[in-house]
Amino acid sequence: MKVYVTGGTGFVGRAILRELLSREVTPRLLVRPGSEPRLGDLLPKVEGILGDPCDPTAHEKGLEDCVSAIHLLGIIRESPRRKSTFQRVHVEAVEALLDGMKSANVNRLVHMSALGVRADAATAYQSSKWRGERLVRYSSLDWTVFQPSVILGPDGEFLRMLKGLATGTVAPLPGGGDFPFQPVAVEHVAKAMVDAALDSEGMMKGRTYEVGGSETKTLCEMVKGVGRAMGRNPVCVPVSFGLAKFAAVMLDWLPFFPVTREQLVMMREGSVPRDAMPFFKDFGIPMTSFERIVGHCLNGTAL
Repeated sequence: MKVYVTGGTGFVGRAILRELLSREVTPRLLVRPGSEPRLGDLLPKVEGILGDPCDPTAHEKGLEDCVSAIHLLGIIRESPRRKSTFQRVHVEAVEALLDGMKSANVNRLVHMSALGVRADAATAYQSSKWRGERLVRYSSLDWTVFQPSVILGPDGEFLRMLKGLATGTVAPLPGGGDFPFQPVAVEHVAKAMVDAALDSEGMMKGRTYEVGGSETKTLCEMVKGVGRAMGRNPVCVPVSFGLAKFAAVMLDWLPFFPVTREQLVMMREGSVPRDAMPFFKDFGIPMTSFERIVGHCLNGTAL
């Protein structure tokens, strides 16, 4: 059995590949030329197809003999020089995938969206993700959509940011970091998405799952929690949003700058599901504390 995966070289994608392989399912990836090294030890275990995610024929080729597709492709910051824009990645790539699936006669699609996406969103990231999600919803496919809060894993970007903030004595946070999230373990997201991709009975057809962990934590609380796990005791110090936005305007074009203007806006909104219980119940996800997730990420302890 084979499942087609886009965005498989990313943080969540690699967790999806491991979950598929653990079930003796062969992942077939659409891979951007040059990104293969990001797969690490997974590279010899998967099938790779080089191609452009905005090319329907590349998807059609990759989908051959696959039972379903998992679409994870997404970016948090744009890079126009590399043709990596929200419109291209979040909308045009979805259009191409839907066309490719129709040509390949593959009907099952699991789509990664995000919490807070909507037509009138304040950020181009959210509105573009919404347009891509709408394309999926209004397609004739057998689809399931996942809208996660922040996802934590050992090699995830959000955890790296938390570790960086927790390393020092002082953690400067916009607004003091007093905005809520519901962090979830990447392994739990991967399990649910693979369950949905292999759902032969159509139990998850047409369902949208808001995804989060079992605890709501502010950014400051998460920084302190990661600090404790590292043997540190950082103090959260408020930084005005105006100053943070000015810094982002000046520097967010740099790949290493930790936060973009759009991320600041979304951070201020927070990211908490209205109801994550269907995610826990339908996929048998255990209620896992933030402390336990962090311990797993940093020290390899069991979830």
